[in-house]
Amino acid sequence: MRLGINRLLKKTRKPLLYISIGVIVFFILIILFISPLTKYTIEHKSIQYTGRKIKMDWVYVNPFTGYLHFRNLKIFEKGNDSLFISVNTMSLDVALSKLFSQTYEITSITFEGIYGVIIQNKLHYNYSDLIERITNVAEPNRTKEPVHFNIGKVVIKDGHLRYMDLLTPIDYSIKKINFISSGKNWDVDTISGTLSFMPEVGSGELSSAFELNIKSLDYKAKVILKKLNLGIIGQYLKPMMNFGTFSANMDADIKAIGNLNSERDIDLVGKIAFNNFYFGKNAKESYLSFDKLSISTKRLAPNKHIYFLDTVMLTNPYFKFERYDNLDNLQKIFGTSGANVKIVNNRIGSFNLIIELAKYMKAIFKDFLKSEYKINHLELKNGDFHFNDYSIQESYKTALTPFTVKADSLNSQQQWAQIFLESDIKPYGKLTASASMNPKDNRDFNIIYKLENIPATAFNPYLINYTSYPLDRGVIEVIGAFDQVISHLPVTTHFNNSSI
Repeated sequence: MRLGINRLLKKTRKPLLYISIGVIVFFILIILFISPLTKYTIEHKSIQYTGRKIKMDWVYVNPFTGYLHFRNLKIFEKGNDSLFISVNTMSLDVALSKLFSQTYEITSITFEGIYGVIIQNKLHYNYSDLIERITNVAEPNRTKEPVHFNIGKVVIKDGHLRYMDLLTPIDYSIKKINFISSGKNWDVDTISGTLSFMPEVGSGELSSAFELNIKSLDYKAKVILKKLNLGIIGQYLKPMMNFGTFSANMDADIKAIGNLNSERDIDLVGKIAFNNFYFGKNAKESYLSFDKLSISTKRLAPNKHIYFLDTVMLTNPYFKFERYDNLDNLQKIFGTSGANVKIVNNRIGSFNLIIELAKYMKAIFKDFLKSEYKINHLELKNGDFHFNDYSIQESYKTALTPFTVKADSLNSQQQWAQIFLESDIKPYGKLTASASMNPKDNRDFNIIYKLENIPATAFNPYLINYTSYPLDRGVIEVIGAFDQVISHLPVTTHFNNSSI
């Protein structure tokens, strides 16, 4: 019996060996040929199925493990050879075991060195055709069991994104994009992940962790900004200006929950600071600047009419206003009565971030005075405000510096809010004032002020221009009060030792 088995093994050994070698060769050939076949199919069928030309240097496909790897993948714009998306390497794993259960699952997908371009022309984007292809797919057969899609871990390493708005125009890029998400299953509405990037030009970085419900668009986010360059603001300003320059950067450490459908639906806590703000005629002549505007919030929830701020501080603000024979320095930049701003605002199909922020802040300010609010400390520190008048025969120049404003415990529940102001007047003089406002009605306020030690001769440029009679000497002191409700204006003015 044993001898018979041995003879049988000897007879079948070689056939089994040949069969094994054949199977191995077969699988190797499949792997070797399926990769170039996949490359060929994608490149030659890409326009038919996507409307875009797709090219790649190399692709590796393992049909037995579900692993795919693309190298130097490029997707071009519709109808031309301009680059839409490129990826140095793209790898994904497909769960083969689930292909027969009406569920398609990519367990992981990784992009390294991805570069993308978003181009906007009014309401049209360079990816609009792809969205249309997806949305125009035929309705699924409701009698069959639906097909489900799961996407596992998604990773983007060292990405680069360029955004262009042809109408405004805007050309802004970010780099070092790193993104990690745990993915999304077909029966789960929420995705979560982390995102970080840097601006292409200038310093700074953004890092965030988020959670988003893609159906309701409810979100939770933690965002940290470190000296993020705000050069994109300058690009939105440029269409409104005849000339000028802008620069600033931003710090932030905030937590927020809200909904993407409404900018007012946000509940925020944290710190925000704008640093090294500069706006001027050129890089050397500033019209408006400050070192830092910092806002520390305990809770900011416009949708719930809650504004609880710990500290609002503006450090070293500078402002210069000049009058000329025609117009002033601001109208020279933005046009007569802001004509340039009106043109941009009325441009159909255009989005301008500055205008939208201005509208939002205007609405927030109106709501602020009607809401429950608290500001523990408000301060404008070491201000420097200049007024130069070149529209008269002899120019007039004066300045308020150092200009200080302070207020503590501003509260919508208290009877009156108190604000104090103090400044030297250059070249001579002093200004002090205190203001009281009804927290529930900004039209109900009163101001007590005092101007002292102002040389009467300081106003000679106007006296000469309008009367031809200058003052020889004298000191002016003005003490007054203004009550908005009863329109009462008691003013006491003293001219000491003055003569013409």
